[in-house]
Amino acid sequence: DEPAAYRFRAAPLPLHHLAYDGRWQIEGERAVAGLGARLRLRFRARDVHLVLSGRGTVDVRVDGRPVRSVRVAGDRLYTLARFGEAREGLLELRVAPGVAAYAFTFG
Repeated sequence: DEPAAYRFRAAPLPLHHLAYDGRWQIEGERAVAGLGARLRLRFRARDVHLVLSGRGTVDVRVDGRPVRSVRVAGDRLYTLARFGEAREGLLELRVAPGVAAYAFTFG
């Protein structure tokens, strides 16, 4: 429940695992972004969604390529990425300070 600094490891991220980088405050049901907050998730899905709250932007990259920028304006489920069919990839989010992340869902 206290802000802390995190660093991505050099090792590849296993499927269905996530990692934090930058400053985050990890709480019981949410992670609140601080300065330089990034999150990586190795996924296999057609659609990737995340429950977010607060105000700010989340820049979304998949396999190192920019996909979109999501404007967070309140508590709700946000679509981060959509693909024509299920695929595996590395999602990276660059999260504005104060934005809170709760739970991923997949389609």
